Amino acid sequence: MLVLNPLEVIPTKPAAMYDPSKYYNSSDLGPFSPAGYSWSLGFDKPGTYEYLCLVHGDLGMKGRITVVAR
Repeated sequence: MLVLNPLEVIPTKPAAMYDPSKYYNSSDLGPFSPAGYSWSLGFDKPGTYEYLCLVHGDLGMKGRITVVAR
């Protein structure tokens, strides 16, 4: 039996600009995704933001976004 965690499979974007107090999730992207093929999020403060794949995190699938001042 496959049990899906709604935090992993439902796209979540409470705001268009990143707010560290909120939870964001692109979910799986592609032809069968509720989010479709793309998902975006804006960052308005310089800094380093780390993220991970909730499905493949144990395999090391993670990344880092670096935002620099103009």
